[in-house]
Amino acid sequence: MDVSTFEQVVIEDSKITEYLLNIHHPEGGIKAEYFLQHGFDIEKPEEFRQILLEHLQQHSPTLKETKFGTKYIINGKIKSPDGNELMLRSVWMKSTKENILKFVTAYPI
Repeated sequence: MDVSTFEQVVIEDSKITEYLLNIHHPEGGIKAEYFLQHGFDIEKPEEFRQILLEHLQQHSPTLKETKFGTKYIINGKIKSPDGNELMLRSVWMKSTKENILKFVTAYPI
């Protein structure tokens, strides 16, 4: 996917450290266990950020229009820090009010 059409692509640190890699998060805990088992490290959020950006750029999205904007759903393989290939779905959102693509979530499929 060509991300140059957006003013910005945003992945908030908290989405990685407080959600995707936080085993104590009520919704993200199960995801965190999976990602941590595959070498992701809460002390290295930039590594996860880079993998998510590559995932976004290397695969074609499915678009879903909502009342809040356009949801970009991306399915495809990533290479995890432990060297395994994982099937991942990442979800991104572009609001109707701005041309910024924001990361929402990711999980194994």
